[in-house]
Amino acid sequence: MYGQYTVNLQLQTCSCRRWDLTGIPCEHATTVIARVGGQPDDYVSDWYHKRSFLASYNHVIHPMNGPDMREKSGKPPIQPPEFTRQLGRPKKSRRREQDEPPKNPHKMSKIGVKMSCRRCGKEGHNTRTCKAPLDALPVGRGMGRGRGRATTKGTRMGRGRARAGAGAGARGNTSSAQHPPTCSPSSSVA
Repeated sequence: MYGQYTVNLQLQTCSCRRWDLTGIPCEHATTVIARVGGQPDDYVSDWYHKRSFLASYNHVIHPMNGPDMREKSGKPPIQPPEFTRQLGRPKKSRRREQDEPPKNPHKMSKIGVKMSCRRCGKEGHNTRTCKAPLDALPVGRGMGRGRGRATTKGTRMGRGRARAGAGAGARGNTSSAQHPPTCSPSSSVA
């Protein structure tokens, strides 16, 4: 007995079962063999010896005939099954195995990422499914990662002109003073 494992040298077994499964003495059996004064090579299973390998290939192995040497049956050859188109829209890309690398290894997965709503800023839903009324929503920057949304002081362009002294954008008016028309109202297309 070695520690918590029971080793039997006559039956060549150990209670960890590694010696039983592999046929090679485990570390517990090797320790007991060393205490008794034996060699671990003497306790290796007979299947690992050279004489067993030579005995297994001692008899003559006759080669088999290939497909071109088989006798012909006179029947037509077996054909693959007919292709039937599956219902529904075809898959855009095939399903990959779990151990298969992704198509684009540089693209990060969104699994486990908490999405948040751009309108109300809460997690668990998106803008399309937001239940908050439009009147109760806060107005201003910083609600999302979008660009160019209108704020209480006008658009982003309007705020820039308000600092420069344009006047209309500073009062929150988003009229044509910020965006002059491309053609004059008096000109008409004939």
